[in-house]
Amino acid sequence: MNTVNLTGVLTSNATVYEMKGLIYLRFILETRYPNFGDCDSQMTSYIPCVVPNPTKKEMQHLFKKGKGKYIEINGTLHGHMHQIDGQPHYMIEVFGDPTSMFVGVLKR
Repeated sequence: MNTVNLTGVLTSNATVYEMKGLIYLRFILETRYPNFGDCDSQMTSYIPCVVPNPTKKEMQHLFKKGKGKYIEINGTLHGHMHQIDGQPHYMIEVFGDPTSMFVGVLKR
């Protein structure tokens, strides 16, 4: 199993959707890490995340006022494939554990 621990900032408000009777929260997390080729600069990655059955508090914080919020989340990597115009498209996202998620405000 591919376990992931992420820390970052939401790029925009989260979206909520329902599938097969379950509610999911989807968002993109911006993470930064050192550029190992140049120690004075940082690299940025944008990681798609999905959290099943979010609490009402998480939905309030992330759905309407999520952009810029600081997030720490633990989860697993999940990949899936779909087709667009007969061409395969692959996506990997972090399937977050709602019991391990922390939402805060990043002070810069």
